[in-house]
Amino acid sequence: MLNDMFAAVVHCVGAEGGWVNKFEGDAALCVFGPPDNNIGHAAAVLRAARSLQIALIALAEKYPELDAAIGVASGVVVAGNIGAEHRYEYTVIGDPVNVAARLTERAKTVPERILVAHDTIADAADEARWWQPHETLMLRGRSTPTKTFTPVPAHDPTGARA
Repeated sequence: MLNDMFAAVVHCVGAEGGWVNKFEGDAALCVFGPPDNNIGHAAAVLRAARSLQIALIALAEKYPELDAAIGVASGVVVAGNIGAEHRYEYTVIGDPVNVAARLTERAKTVPERILVAHDTIADAADEARWWQPHETLMLRGRSTPTKTFTPVPAHDPTGARA
């Protein structure tokens, strides 16, 4: 189940120009921007999140016990090699990484299973039209509230959610 889920993550993230920095247990840290500092990363990460939402819904049909969620945040991070002389790893650290982790925790409480911080929506140009305000949340370990967004519901004529 985890391999199928991570395959979906790698596919959806890679299709939008992002990359998986690491797998940690049943989670993945995905990065859009560094090291290339590509313009338009906010829209790309949001497209990837919507695509991954659809892929996870399909996987949940095969694996009913799958309960995955997506948290998205943007901002300035420190990117580079970290570790010790015999074991370095390229990663990103900073407030957006922590916010994304906290949003992922809280996203398991919303039907859409995705929560996005306002800063990402503000930088997303036309992609922002696919997102609606959710709630302003106090996230664990933060002193200021975070405005959040969820995807706009998509429906087909049969009434199924996309």
